[in-house]
Amino acid sequence: MLTNETTSETLTEETIREQVERLILLVATHETGHYIVGRTLVNYRSSRLLTTLSSEDYEKLGEHVSEEMPNIEKRKEDYVNEIAGLLAGTVAEKMFLTEEFIKSCNALGALGNISDLNKALKLANKIAPEYCFTSHKICSACNKWPKHLRKYFLETAKNRIMEEAEELARKTILEHKEQYIEVRKALIIKRKLTGEELEKLYNENLKK
Repeated sequence: MLTNETTSETLTEETIREQVERLILLVATHETGHYIVGRTLVNYRSSRLLTTLSSEDYEKLGEHVSEEMPNIEKRKEDYVNEIAGLLAGTVAEKMFLTEEFIKSCNALGALGNISDLNKALKLANKIAPEYCFTSHKICSACNKWPKHLRKYFLETAKNRIMEEAEELARKTILEHKEQYIEVRKALIIKRKLTGEELEKLYNENLKK
């Protein structure tokens, strides 16, 4: 018969194990979203590593490490694709996990979305002027308008970029759902996938 002390210790171990499994699922869901959208839309970046592990090499639990080809001349569309890739982790969480599950994991300290959002907003701010003018034919004399009007148009353009990028991320994940599921499954089991392993999984699960 188990003593009360032993039972208490066993329950604690089970609780910790459950929390770890939940965090792994959350991180795998998040990071696989980054990988699938980045791999599909950003052809000048190559994925080097996808992991749910935390170590001295990574600031947070889980990471998608990619390398950018040098001397790339980016178009407006490239920046939108990059923003979609940055938002893809959060988008994937919303698509495949319940809100209650996400909140329970975040209560354990798995808050990795703020950094992604800040990077996405920085890129959106960078292309907002061009996006504003070319998308809605805003008067080229905008720079002569009152400051609050210029700020309004740029803020509107930035918000539209973020909304379109988020929808692009969702659409891309849905279009590559089989690849997403297989990569996430492998990541949960192995905890770390190299660039070669990711490329193999991606190509093996391409829709015929």
